[in-house]
Amino acid sequence: MISTTMKILFTFTFVKTVSPDHMGPCGPGEEQYFTGNYPAAGFCRPSSGSSGSSSCSCSCLGTSGTFHGDWTPCSVSCGHGIQSRRGIRFDSCGSSHNLNPETRPCNQQPCPVNGGWSAWGQFTPCGKSCGGGIQVRFRSCDHPSPSNGGLSCIGDSLQTASCNSQQCQVNGGWGTWGQFTPCGKSCGGGIQVRFRSCDHPPPSNGGLPCYGNSLQTASCNNKVCPQLITLTNPISIETTTRPPSVNHRSYLNTKLKRYCYS
Repeated sequence: MISTTMKILFTFTFVKTVSPDHMGPCGPGEEQYFTGNYPAAGFCRPSSGSSGSSSCSCSCLGTSGTFHGDWTPCSVSCGHGIQSRRGIRFDSCGSSHNLNPETRPCNQQPCPVNGGWSAWGQFTPCGKSCGGGIQVRFRSCDHPSPSNGGLSCIGDSLQTASCNSQQCQVNGGWGTWGQFTPCGKSCGGGIQVRFRSCDHPPPSNGGLPCYGNSLQTASCNNKVCPQLITLTNPISIETTTRPPSVNHRSYLNTKLKRYCYS
């Protein structure tokens, strides 16, 4: 039995039902039926042979009242939730009877989906074979893609890395030729040389040396040298016979040439 206080609280939610049938006890040829399937609020009516009939008597007036509680919070914030509430039925005798929970859908809108990063792809080939290059790789915000107002992915879609940081090989290169040395002879064919160095640039880090010669030769002073002549007969040159106007040295040379080639 419900307390007097509870009766007062729920008085205004009672719904009075007037039945053309009379309340129990039921007589011959009558059966008891119940409002809301609760035995305490029963009435008598002519028997219909229903399996739900009962021969018990009822002593309470056939009136009832129903009270529903608040709806529960939705089971989810989005994406097809359910909320429920419970009800209580009161009969005129003051007895309470729980009703089956009532449900309704709620928050039927699709849920926001925040974006998620895919796995990183492969790095691209290095931009250099030596001396420090850069390679890159990418990822996409599609695992899943943002939808229904969800947030985009946080972070970068591109990543860089250094590669091939070892020093490059440097092949040697020739410098310019130097000056030729003086000729080894003053006549009769001599040799002079000049040099160059493999230092423009010098080979390094396993680079190749210069290809070719670092020394170059050239012939020089190829004219025939004068021959030394031995005279078998002494030459008597009268210096007094030279003309007064002729230089003494020139006069002697002229005399010697005439003798040697005559």
